[in-house]
Amino acid sequence: MTSIPIRIRNPDVVRDIRALADRLGLPMTEVVADAVRRRLQEEPGKASDAQAAAQQRVAGVLARIDALAVTGPVITDDDLYGPDGLPR
Repeated sequence: MTSIPIRIRNPDVVRDIRALADRLGLPMTEVVADAVRRRLQEEPGKASDAQAAAQQRVAGVLARIDALAVTGPVITDDDLYGPDGLPR
């Protein structure tokens, strides 16, 4: 991992970081690191919940597609591609 400095261009965020660092008597970097780590600990459940919900929605769509009636012949690769493998 490369160490690339992060520039925070929002003056309100910088002010808040400084205020918290002064209040806690810690360096600004440590204050930011602590805040990020705490947020990461809170988020895994939320991310997996959102992913599970998306997978359920996809499964529902696929189930509806599978339930559709077949109204004609089933198309195979031979119908789409010639003997040379190129599209017809």
